[in-house]
Amino acid sequence: MHDTEYAFDSENLARAVINFLANASEAMVGKDKSKPVVPTENPTIRVSTAKTERGIEISVSDNGPGISPENLGKILEPLFTTKSFGVGLGLPAVEKIFEQHGGGMEISSEEGKGATFTGWIAINQPDDQITETEVA
Repeated sequence: MHDTEYAFDSENLARAVINFLANASEAMVGKDKSKPVVPTENPTIRVSTAKTERGIEISVSDNGPGISPENLGKILEPLFTTKSFGVGLGLPAVEKIFEQHGGGMEISSEEGKGATFTGWIAINQPDDQITETEVA
């Protein structure tokens, strides 16, 4: 196996992953104001990475209450939140971070069965494509 180095903004990518983890954790302890406060039994967060045709992917999955189809369609809109705190800027900022790395972000969920947040970065991007991103 060969070690390969890629150019990326490690600080902002770390913020993106931390946001994924925080959202998963908060969902499982009942901090979503759109659902009854019922903590998840045996809360589990899974983190996986893979090199795919899209680039380098990181996925964070939880077994929390999931996201309703209605909210799934709005979750990346700035200022949309279902939490009793926060302002709804975290996930839009995370999406921007992945896009600035030549990648993207997707969210899949089934109510009652948890959610998976996946972000990816391109691995063939020029160094000058990486820019600083202000994260809320």
